[in-house]
Amino acid sequence: PFVEKHHWENALPLLEAHAETFCQLSSGNQAHQLPVPKALPHQLAAVRGDRTRVLALHYPPPRSPGYLTSKGDATDATTRLLASAVNKAFQEHHLNFDQTFDVIGDLYDGPHDFKVDGRDFNFETHFFDKLSPEEQQAWWETKVGTLIGIIVDEIVQRGRKGADVLAMGVLPRKWWPELLAAAVPLAREQARRILGLTYLPPYDIAYPSTSGGQLPPLPPDEET
Repeated sequence: PFVEKHHWENALPLLEAHAETFCQLSSGNQAHQLPVPKALPHQLAAVRGDRTRVLALHYPPPRSPGYLTSKGDATDATTRLLASAVNKAFQEHHLNFDQTFDVIGDLYDGPHDFKVDGRDFNFETHFFDKLSPEEQQAWWETKVGTLIGIIVDEIVQRGRKGADVLAMGVLPRKWWPELLAAAVPLAREQARRILGLTYLPPYDIAYPSTSGGQLPPLPPDEET
Protein backbone atom coordinates (compact mmCIF):
# COMPACT_ATOMS: atom_id res chain seq x y z
CA PRO A 1 0.00 0.00 0.00
CA PHE A 2 1.04 3.59 -0.63
CA VAL A 3 2.36 5.15 2.58
CA GLU A 4 3.03 8.88 2.94
CA LYS A 5 6.31 9.74 4.62
CA HIS A 6 7.08 13.30 5.60
CA HIS A 7 10.66 13.73 6.72
CA TRP A 8 13.34 15.92 5.11
CA GLU A 9 16.58 14.56 6.53
CA ASN A 10 18.80 15.93 3.76
CA ALA A 11 16.90 19.14 3.06
CA LEU A 12 16.65 20.73 6.50
CA PRO A 13 20.37 21.60 6.98
CA LEU A 14 20.46 23.07 3.46
CA LEU A 15 17.31 25.10 4.11
CA GLU A 16 18.93 26.50 7.23
CA ALA A 17 22.10 27.36 5.30
CA HIS A 18 20.16 29.25 2.65
CA ALA A 19 18.10 31.07 5.27
CA GLU A 20 21.33 32.31 6.85
CA THR A 21 22.67 33.42 3.46
CA PHE A 22 19.41 35.20 2.63
CA CYS A 23 19.45 36.97 6.00
CA GLN A 24 22.94 38.28 5.33
CA LEU A 25 22.17 39.38 1.77
CA SER A 26 18.86 41.06 2.66
CA SER A 27 20.22 43.10 5.57
CA GLY A 28 18.63 40.96 8.24
CA ASN A 29 15.33 39.86 6.71
CA GLN A 30 14.24 36.47 8.03
CA ALA A 31 13.41 33.75 5.51
CA HIS A 32 10.10 31.96 5.84
CA GLN A 33 10.61 28.40 6.98
CA LEU A 34 9.61 25.90 4.35
CA PRO A 35 6.98 23.65 5.96
CA VAL A 36 7.73 19.97 6.11
CA PRO A 37 5.03 18.18 4.06
CA LYS A 38 2.25 16.45 5.97
CA ALA A 39 0.47 13.21 5.22
CA LEU A 40 -2.81 13.20 3.33
CA PRO A 41 -5.99 11.44 4.40
CA HIS A 42 -5.63 7.77 3.52
CA GLN A 43 -8.24 7.89 0.74
CA LEU A 44 -6.41 10.71 -1.04
CA ALA A 45 -2.89 9.40 -0.36
CA ALA A 46 -3.81 6.22 -2.21
CA VAL A 47 -4.75 8.08 -5.39
CA ARG A 48 -2.53 11.17 -5.38
CA GLY A 49 0.29 9.37 -7.18
CA ASP A 50 4.05 9.55 -6.89
CA ARG A 51 4.73 13.19 -7.80
CA THR A 52 5.89 16.09 -5.67
CA ARG A 53 3.51 19.06 -5.59
CA VAL A 54 5.38 22.40 -5.73
CA LEU A 55 4.04 25.92 -5.27
CA ALA A 56 6.64 28.35 -6.66
CA LEU A 57 6.05 32.00 -5.77
CA HIS A 58 7.71 35.44 -5.95
CA TYR A 59 7.87 36.80 -2.36
CA PRO A 60 5.81 36.74 0.83
CA PRO A 61 3.63 39.82 1.45
CA PRO A 62 4.59 42.41 4.07
CA ARG A 63 4.14 41.36 7.70
CA SER A 64 3.52 37.77 6.60
CA PRO A 65 3.94 35.57 9.68
CA GLY A 66 5.02 32.55 7.65
CA TYR A 67 3.54 30.13 5.16
CA LEU A 68 1.31 28.42 7.72
CA THR A 69 -0.69 29.10 10.84
CA SER A 70 -0.18 26.88 13.88
CA LYS A 71 -3.00 24.71 12.55
CA GLY A 72 -1.43 24.31 9.11
CA ASP A 73 -3.69 26.76 7.28
CA ALA A 74 -2.62 29.36 4.71
CA THR A 75 -1.74 32.86 5.93
CA ASP A 76 -2.12 35.33 3.04
CA ALA A 77 -4.69 36.14 0.38
CA THR A 78 -3.05 34.22 -2.47
CA THR A 79 -2.46 30.99 -0.57
CA ARG A 80 -5.86 31.13 1.15
CA LEU A 81 -7.48 31.39 -2.29
CA LEU A 82 -5.53 28.35 -3.46
CA ALA A 83 -6.48 26.40 -0.35
CA SER A 84 -10.14 27.24 -0.88
CA ALA A 85 -10.01 26.10 -4.51
CA VAL A 86 -8.41 22.79 -3.57
CA ASN A 87 -10.99 22.08 -0.89
CA LYS A 88 -13.82 22.78 -3.31
CA ALA A 89 -12.37 20.01 -5.47
CA PHE A 90 -12.12 17.58 -2.52
CA GLN A 91 -15.29 18.41 -0.64
CA GLU A 92 -15.38 15.12 1.26
CA HIS A 93 -11.87 15.62 2.69
CA HIS A 94 -10.92 19.03 4.08
CA LEU A 95 -7.21 19.64 3.58
CA ASN A 96 -5.10 22.06 5.56
CA PHE A 97 -2.75 24.08 3.41
CA ASP A 98 0.21 22.03 4.63
CA GLN A 99 -1.43 19.02 2.96
CA THR A 100 -2.06 20.79 -0.35
CA PHE A 101 1.54 21.20 -1.52
CA ASP A 102 4.69 19.28 -0.65
CA VAL A 103 6.98 22.24 -1.34
CA ILE A 104 6.19 25.95 -0.97
CA GLY A 105 8.84 28.52 -1.82
CA ASP A 106 9.51 32.11 -2.88
CA LEU A 107 12.33 33.60 -4.91
CA TYR A 108 12.73 36.30 -2.25
CA ASP A 109 12.49 34.25 0.89
CA GLY A 110 11.15 36.75 3.42
CA PRO A 111 8.31 39.29 3.66
CA HIS A 112 8.65 42.50 1.68
CA ASP A 113 6.56 45.61 1.03
CA PHE A 114 4.50 45.53 -2.15
CA LYS A 115 6.01 48.81 -3.38
CA VAL A 116 9.56 50.21 -3.57
CA ASP A 117 9.69 53.92 -4.46
CA GLY A 118 6.24 53.62 -5.99
CA ARG A 119 7.05 50.57 -8.11
CA ASP A 120 5.98 46.99 -7.56
CA PHE A 121 8.62 45.00 -5.69
CA ASN A 122 10.69 42.98 -8.11
CA PHE A 123 13.06 40.18 -7.06
CA GLU A 124 15.54 41.05 -9.78
CA THR A 125 15.49 44.85 -9.69
CA HIS A 126 15.23 45.36 -5.96
CA PHE A 127 17.29 42.44 -4.68
CA PHE A 128 19.28 40.17 -6.98
CA ASP A 129 20.67 42.82 -9.34
CA LYS A 130 21.91 44.83 -6.35
CA LEU A 131 24.12 41.98 -5.16
CA SER A 132 27.77 41.63 -6.07
CA PRO A 133 28.70 38.72 -8.38
CA GLU A 134 30.01 36.84 -5.35
CA GLU A 135 26.78 37.44 -3.43
CA GLN A 136 24.69 36.38 -6.42
CA GLN A 137 26.69 33.16 -6.61
CA ALA A 138 26.20 32.53 -2.89
CA TRP A 139 22.44 33.05 -3.22
CA TRP A 140 22.25 30.79 -6.29
CA GLU A 141 24.30 27.98 -4.78
CA THR A 142 22.39 27.86 -1.50
CA LYS A 143 19.01 28.21 -3.23
CA VAL A 144 19.81 25.37 -5.62
CA GLY A 145 21.21 23.45 -2.66
CA THR A 146 17.85 23.57 -0.89
CA LEU A 147 16.16 22.14 -3.97
CA ILE A 148 18.77 19.40 -4.28
CA GLY A 149 18.14 18.35 -0.66
CA ILE A 150 14.38 18.46 -1.06
CA ILE A 151 14.41 16.42 -4.28
CA VAL A 152 16.79 13.85 -2.80
CA ASP A 153 14.43 13.35 0.14
CA GLU A 154 11.40 13.30 -2.13
CA ILE A 155 13.01 10.49 -4.14
CA VAL A 156 14.67 8.52 -1.35
CA GLN A 157 12.21 8.94 1.52
CA ARG A 158 8.93 9.42 -0.33
CA GLY A 159 9.40 7.50 -3.57
CA ARG A 160 8.55 10.43 -5.83
CA LYS A 161 9.13 10.12 -9.59
CA GLY A 162 8.80 13.78 -10.59
CA ALA A 163 7.26 17.12 -9.67
CA ASP A 164 4.22 19.12 -10.74
CA VAL A 165 5.04 22.81 -10.34
CA LEU A 166 2.55 25.66 -10.05
CA ALA A 167 4.71 28.73 -10.80
CA MET A 168 2.70 31.89 -10.16
CA GLY A 169 3.87 35.13 -11.76
CA VAL A 170 6.26 36.19 -14.47
CA LEU A 171 9.48 36.07 -12.43
CA PRO A 172 8.63 32.71 -10.83
CA ARG A 173 7.98 31.34 -14.32
CA LYS A 174 11.40 32.62 -15.37
CA TRP A 175 13.52 31.66 -12.33
CA TRP A 176 12.07 28.48 -10.86
CA PRO A 177 12.55 26.36 -14.03
CA GLU A 178 16.21 27.45 -14.11
CA LEU A 179 16.69 26.64 -10.42
CA LEU A 180 15.03 23.26 -10.80
CA ALA A 181 16.98 22.45 -13.96
CA ALA A 182 20.20 23.06 -12.04
CA ALA A 183 19.09 21.02 -9.04
CA VAL A 184 17.51 17.92 -10.58
CA PRO A 185 20.59 16.25 -12.16
CA LEU A 186 22.65 16.67 -8.98
CA ALA A 187 19.79 15.51 -6.77
CA ARG A 188 19.13 12.50 -8.98
CA GLU A 189 22.78 11.41 -8.84
CA GLN A 190 22.91 11.86 -5.08
CA ALA A 191 19.69 9.89 -4.64
CA ARG A 192 21.04 7.13 -6.88
CA ARG A 193 24.12 6.77 -4.70
CA ILE A 194 22.09 6.76 -1.48
CA LEU A 195 19.81 4.05 -2.85
CA GLY A 196 22.76 2.02 -4.13
CA LEU A 197 21.39 1.82 -7.66
CA THR A 198 23.25 1.70 -10.95
CA TYR A 199 20.44 3.62 -12.64
CA LEU A 200 17.70 5.90 -11.34
CA PRO A 201 14.82 6.87 -13.65
CA PRO A 202 14.51 10.57 -14.47
CA TYR A 203 12.79 12.87 -11.99
CA ASP A 204 10.83 15.01 -14.43
CA ILE A 205 9.44 18.50 -13.85
CA ALA A 206 6.03 19.39 -15.32
CA TYR A 207 3.88 22.49 -15.21
CA PRO A 208 0.34 21.09 -15.22
CA SER A 209 -1.32 24.51 -15.43
CA THR A 210 -0.87 24.19 -19.21
CA SER A 211 -2.13 21.38 -21.38
CA GLY A 212 1.31 20.30 -22.58
CA GLY A 213 2.98 20.39 -19.18
CA GLN A 214 5.18 23.30 -20.24
CA LEU A 215 5.29 26.89 -19.07
CA PRO A 216 3.52 29.42 -21.29
CA PRO A 217 5.81 31.99 -22.95
CA LEU A 218 6.71 35.00 -20.86
CA PRO A 219 4.97 38.21 -21.91
CA PRO A 220 7.39 40.91 -23.09
CA ASP A 221 8.60 43.67 -20.79
CA GLU A 222 6.77 42.52 -17.68
CA GLU A 223 8.53 42.70 -14.34
CA THR A 224 6.29 41.00 -11.80
